[in-house]
Amino acid sequence: MNSIAGLCLSAKPHPLQENRPSASRELLNLAVRRLTRNDERYEGFDIRQCPLPAWAGISPSELDEPNYVKLRDVIAAADLVVVAAPAYFGSLSGMAKNVFDLIGHDASVELPAVTGIVVGEQADDAHRGAEQLTEVFRLLGGSLLVPVWAVAEPQRIEAAELTAKALAFGHLCAMRLHESIAQPVDR
Repeated sequence: MNSIAGLCLSAKPHPLQENRPSASRELLNLAVRRLTRNDERYEGFDIRQCPLPAWAGISPSELDEPNYVKLRDVIAAADLVVVAAPAYFGSLSGMAKNVFDLIGHDASVELPAVTGIVVGEQADDAHRGAEQLTEVFRLLGGSLLVPVWAVAEPQRIEAAELTAKALAFGHLCAMRLHESIAQPVDR
C-alpha cells in the first residue's frame, strides 16, 4: 500500500470571499480522490489551516514549530507528494516559495516521488510556475512521477472538463506510482 501526501499551498479563499474557492485546492482534492482509489493512505497539509513561519535564515529543524513539524512528518511518511500551488505574475506564489525555502534548508527532509499542479491566473503564470516547481523538485532531489500539470486560467474552463482533467491526472499518477517509474528530475 502506498502513502500519498497532498500539499495545498494556496491561502485562498480569503475569509471575506469564502464563495471563491481555491482552484489549486479543488484540483488537488479531485486528483487525490482518483489517486487514492486503491486504498492508498492519504494525508494532507494545507497552508491555509497550518500557516508556516517565514524563512528567516534559521534551519527549520531548529524550530519547534508544530505546523512545520507536521509538514515534515507528512512528507517523510509519503511515497508520493502531490503539490498544488497557485502562480501569479509569472511565478509560483510567495507562500509556495516559502515552503520550499523551509524544506530546502532542512537536511532531515528527503523528497520521495513528486508531482504537482500549478494553477495560473494567466497562461504564462501557469507554465512558468510549472517550470519553477519542476526545477525546485530537481534541486531538492525529488523523483518526478509525472510532469507537473500547468492549469491556465481555470475560470475559463468548464467545470466538467476541469474535473475530468483532474481525475485523469490522478489516474496517471496512480498508474505510474504502481509501476514505480519515478525518475530523478533532469534538465
